[in-house]
Amino acid sequence: MKIAVMTTWNSACGVSIHSEILFREILKQHEVKIFAPINDGKCLPIDDEEYVIRNWEMASWATKGVGFNYFDTTPLLETEFDIFIVERSWGMPLEPLLEIFPHIKTRAKTVYIVHDEEDRILKEENILRKFGWDAVVYFDKRWETTLKKLFPAETIHEIPYPSCGIQQESQQDARKSLNLPQDKKIILNFGWRGEWGSLLPMIEYLAGKHNLLYLILTNQKVGSYIQNSYDFLQFRNETPSLSKIYEYLHASDVLILPKRPPLYQPVVSSTVYMCLGSLTPIVASDTEYVVTQGQEIIKYTSPKDLVAKLDSVFKDDTLISTTRESAISYLKENNEAEIAKKYIHLFRTLLKTN
Repeated sequence: MKIAVMTTWNSACGVSIHSEILFREILKQHEVKIFAPINDGKCLPIDDEEYVIRNWEMASWATKGVGFNYFDTTPLLETEFDIFIVERSWGMPLEPLLEIFPHIKTRAKTVYIVHDEEDRILKEENILRKFGWDAVVYFDKRWETTLKKLFPAETIHEIPYPSCGIQQESQQDARKSLNLPQDKKIILNFGWRGEWGSLLPMIEYLAGKHNLLYLILTNQKVGSYIQNSYDFLQFRNETPSLSKIYEYLHASDVLILPKRPPLYQPVVSSTVYMCLGSLTPIVASDTEYVVTQGQEIIKYTSPKDLVAKLDSVFKDDTLISTTRESAISYLKENNEAEIAKKYIHLFRTLLKTN
């Protein structure tokens, strides 16, 4: 089967993470061609694979997701594929894509994977309906009611967001490789939003009870005053690849995800899905981002609760084992291989229809 995907790629965003987890798995048995933006500000400092073509310009936040300067449709029209997929509508050159869509539909089945929040979907409903997608895929029931208002019920399919499968490495080896101390409890935080600062008072309190290191991976500039004010704090100026992230996860005692409540719903935490396979405990703020997660992660509701949860992670082996057992159980059904099977089944079903 030959599959073409219009998406972000090798980028620090949830759409790219979904695409990479899913289609790197599908690539093991099928041909995949990725059509990605040329101006993705969150791109990782790594070379693209040979199957990636950057041929369109993504609209910016400054223009609220509209307005395009460049979209080279030639690679799409000249590439042979059986399935054509668009991941997310926001930022995509939908109008020029719509112009060539009749040519695409004459030779391929078309799939739209929904990442957008409800407000954005409704804002773009007129143009999204014009495509006549053969299938529309969403991650969980929160999207269902809205999508049924826009698309025929028989075209809508629920397929969960894929998680990386279990990947294990000894903590000692990972710390040695990364030049991290062997004798400290390590709290890991990474991300481009820079929400690490809000946690400093809580981490400082815990540092009075535990020999710990608060390790932050960021590509943002951090003043020397902040870096020198806390002896438990360490910054590393990195935008790591997925494999490097897993090395840091294996070196850490806990990953902390301080997400503010979203302005729009529904949303998911791509970081949780990406990192679950490390089996490192994840402590996340209890917001809409993690509403579908159960005991495979640890949720906190307030600064006081965060301190209590982290303290428990450092002292309570039962909490860690319960979280890991739940994560293992979750990953058995939602790892990249299992989710890829669901997509391949959908694609084959579509190709059997007229």
